[in-house]
Amino acid sequence: MISKFLEVVKVLLWPILFGIGQVFICGVFMLVYMVQNSGVNWDDASSNGILLNYMDGQTLFIVGIECLIFIPLFYFIYKKYRVARVPVSIKKIILLCVVSFLLSFVLNFLIIMSKHFLQVEMVPTSITITVIVATGILGPILEELLFRGIVYGRLSIVFRGKVAFYLSVLIFALFHTGGIFQIVFACFIGYFLTFIYQKYHDIRLSMVFHIVVNITSILLSPFILSLF
Repeated sequence: MISKFLEVVKVLLWPILFGIGQVFICGVFMLVYMVQNSGVNWDDASSNGILLNYMDGQTLFIVGIECLIFIPLFYFIYKKYRVARVPVSIKKIILLCVVSFLLSFVLNFLIIMSKHFLQVEMVPTSITITVIVATGILGPILEELLFRGIVYGRLSIVFRGKVAFYLSVLIFALFHTGGIFQIVFACFIGYFLTFIYQKYHDIRLSMVFHIVVNITSILLSPFILSLF
């Protein structure tokens, strides 16, 4: 029992490492900008908006650096847990892409509707190339290598069966720290993506479907929000 607990702790180190890496990279960008603009009084609350706007403008560069660092590392670790892929037809891939789209749309609709009735303030996300590339494409690639490739890959060796499945889904959901609604969204998406990976053992498929989910969310959330 203790050995399995320690294995879970070891698995958690990878998402934690990734989170620390993200914070560090963002911190470097912020520090460089603050040094370059040393004349600004950064203790003034009004200056925070300037810094946030700058960081938003650097999102693609930040995510690009994360990819350069973590994709080779995650892929190297993932290879230890990779198993033989199960063949899947083009027809099935298209069908699962449609399912990914519908799942993302329905979840976004339900979450936005819930926020509306609970009177939670909602600010529509701007649809830009940066957001689509960083959040819609690069983010899913990183997350699939990490959560399906490494986390689920290792847990499936330690626990086998349903324990590994549900534990990996829980870890995936809890590392989405944008609030309870994002955790719920990630929980459903994590279940779907882990099911796909467990069935076909093809990280490329879960990447594609994750990309479909995220891009659907980015493009349709403002439309759904406008309905309320």
